[in-house]
Amino acid sequence: MYYDLIASKDYYLRSDAAEVLGKISDARAVEPLIIALKDEDNDVHRNAAYVLVKIGKSAVEPLIMALKDEDYNVRRAAADALGKIGDARAVEPLITALKDEEKDLRRAAAAQALGEIGDARALEPLITALKDEDNYVRRDAAEVLVKIGKSAIEPLIMALKDNDDHMSSAAADALGEIGDARAVEPLIMALKDKYYEVPRAAAEALGKIGDTRAVEPLIMALKDDDSWVRKNAAEALGKIGDARAVEPLIMALKDDDSWVRKDAAEALGKIGDTRSVKPLIMALKDEDYNVHRAAVDALTNFGETAMPLLITNLQSTDVIKRRHCAEVLGAMGNAAALKRLPKKLPIPDAYAPCKKPLSKLSQKNRLPLYDQHRNI
Repeated sequence: MYYDLIASKDYYLRSDAAEVLGKISDARAVEPLIIALKDEDNDVHRNAAYVLVKIGKSAVEPLIMALKDEDYNVRRAAADALGKIGDARAVEPLITALKDEEKDLRRAAAAQALGEIGDARALEPLITALKDEDNYVRRDAAEVLVKIGKSAIEPLIMALKDNDDHMSSAAADALGEIGDARAVEPLIMALKDKYYEVPRAAAEALGKIGDTRAVEPLIMALKDDDSWVRKNAAEALGKIGDARAVEPLIMALKDDDSWVRKDAAEALGKIGDTRSVKPLIMALKDEDYNVHRAAVDALTNFGETAMPLLITNLQSTDVIKRRHCAEVLGAMGNAAALKRLPKKLPIPDAYAPCKKPLSKLSQKNRLPLYDQHRNI
């Protein structure tokens, strides 16, 4: 009876049949539901897969057989269902499915199935999947390895040394996400890899791990020929927060690449060393808005520490510098900044660009409007 309903031309009958089979929830329902995985309607085969997961272990063997079905949709749905059921019997068949000619099935087998089952047998095949020609397969395999965690560290370190740049960079990404200190030295070595993708990924990973052993190598990476490596190195140094990076990051504020300058400004704001204040004030004049914005945010993070120099520069004859310093003081939102401003400023007409941010600061702190009580 259910075979007839599943094969019906009427979509509603097929959908209702899948729902009824779900209520039966035993082995009798499995075979018709496997057939329903071939349904051309997404709702029908999605419901069938859901019911097979609900049935659980008695559906495992038929689903394993379905991994060999000639219909790609059946193979993919079977892989998804096996992952959700989580039975160890599916591990070897799913490992085989990693070699399927359809990339979407390789993704389903790697990311959703083997990752959810979490069996150690999947480690080597997943490492191999980091070499896959498809970027999404590599990414999903790496995500699964991250879920596996510390037991994946040593295989990933070996993969980091592979001659395949896709595998090495994916391994670096995964090592950064796991965050185990064992990966630090191998990632430092990877900063010198000949393939540009690998040093980029290694620099980012070292920032995520946050180990101070990486500081000097990342400082060296600020001089790399590849701007993306320099950018990631600057960002990583900001995350680590070691004061040794301050002077090199100040130099990076003059980098030819605006993204490097932006990340250098952000990093200096995170480290919070007072040596950065004056260079960051200079960076407020950067022609790239993202760099300017990063410098504003960085100086805002300094708070009281940056105020004396900001207030001094508010009296500069450089109108752009005055406006930017006023912008930072306004962003700080601190009444102390307003109270510490001089009673009168020279060249009153030149200070018009400062009025809006400073008046905003006055209002926020319920103080008399700045432009009414100062000679601007």
